[in-house]
Amino acid sequence: MGMVAKTNGTETEYTAKAVVLADGGFQAAPDLLKAHISSAPERLHQRNAGTGTGDGLRMALEVGAAAVGLNRFYGHLISLDALTNDNLWPYPYFDSLVGAAILVDGNGNRIDDEGLGGVHAANAVAGLADPQSAFVVFDQDIWDSAGKNGLISVNPHLTREGGTLHQAESLSGLSGLSALIGTAGLVATVEGFNQAVDSGAIGSLSPERTTLKGTPQAIRTAPFYAAPVCAGITYTMGGIAIDGDARVLRADDSPIDGLYAAGTTTGGLEGGSASGYVGGLSQSAITGLLAAEHAAGWVGPQ
Repeated sequence: MGMVAKTNGTETEYTAKAVVLADGGFQAAPDLLKAHISSAPERLHQRNAGTGTGDGLRMALEVGAAAVGLNRFYGHLISLDALTNDNLWPYPYFDSLVGAAILVDGNGNRIDDEGLGGVHAANAVAGLADPQSAFVVFDQDIWDSAGKNGLISVNPHLTREGGTLHQAESLSGLSGLSALIGTAGLVATVEGFNQAVDSGAIGSLSPERTTLKGTPQAIRTAPFYAAPVCAGITYTMGGIAIDGDARVLRADDSPIDGLYAAGTTTGGLEGGSASGYVGGLSQSAITGLLAAEHAAGWVGPQ
């Protein structure tokens, strides 16, 4: 067991009875993002340090390790203007707002179950053919209520820091003002959404609407708003398959002796269909401790 490190073109071999892989994920690796997260990774916002390039995952795969859950990431919906305005990231993000409103594409159609929260919504936007074509649509009541929730609320931070917020007295006017949302599609979407909210039939919407992380509110109080958003990616949730001792697993679930993985280079603890989030630092601390304890027993007294 061991590894080879390259520094300024010079290779150095390190041998050891145990190796722990912990590189933080592949959120800054365009090739891996394109293969697993988004067809246009260059149109995501790198809401991270830019150092997670998937080296641990690549090394593990080369020696026969299995990977799990590579198609999910932890991140948030942030203003599209964050791509050019550093005052708009890492905050505010739109989690509270989207939980009450709707998330639509350029045709005005809903693209996600907004009730599953901002992390799930960010993954939905990243999965669009154009991840920069989405809008959060809401009205004055939502802007004054859910818009003011959160650590640093969208209302008023978004506009105060120069973020785009389209506003109009009618939904059809809002579509024309934003110039990127299909008028007929948005009007029909909001009407259907409002009817479902009024009748208590939000589960009949497509996509289905739930209330796990937000209560939907009817959108009917002028003025109406549309905020262009993008997906800000913090770290990838999927990665190397491990067991309860943080040992790296093959596809048949057998461990690779002496090889461990920890932190967000691992997979299987987060993600899934609900883009479940347990906390990157918590995951790192726990799997790191598990790897250290088992590796100490594996290596034995020195």
